[in-house]
Amino acid sequence: MKKFLLVSISLLLIPYAAFAHTTGKSVEQIVGKYLLDVGYSPDPVVAGDSTYFDFKIYQNGPTPGDAPYRNVWVRIYQDNGTLFAAGIAHMDAGPTGLVYTFAAPGVYSVSVRYETADDTLGEATFQIPVAAGDTTKYVWFWYVVSGVAGFCMGASGLYVYARKKKLLTRGIL
Repeated sequence: MKKFLLVSISLLLIPYAAFAHTTGKSVEQIVGKYLLDVGYSPDPVVAGDSTYFDFKIYQNGPTPGDAPYRNVWVRIYQDNGTLFAAGIAHMDAGPTGLVYTFAAPGVYSVSVRYETADDTLGEATFQIPVAAGDTTKYVWFWYVVSGVAGFCMGASGLYVYARKKKLLTRGIL
């Protein structure tokens, strides 16, 4: 039974190991002897919702494989300026990633530069279209949070007042 379970789980994981990105979309560009790969999810990207990016670089040639890099410099910008810029260290285990929320719909540029300790392996810029999101999507959530917070503050204030006036020990409250 254990062997059957182990084989079944292994077979289910093969598709995830075979592809660079398990969900979403991937944009790629060949730069010199490297293939720069930026994946993002969800597809399409929606303003106001979180978008997960993952960054990979492969050697492009007769012996393909992962290219070793130290960090990836990521810049997200539009015509009116830079919205995000940071260096992201390469992860030893798991994907090197970033979660970003686009505030407004439009076309954004995502620039990536893969670096080693003393060299740049490759640099590319990709266009990411961002669709308009539902701006009223989470309004009910904030009403509920405000109501719960107001109730808790009122109850704790009443408790402090009752203890101060010794209303609890007299059986009034």
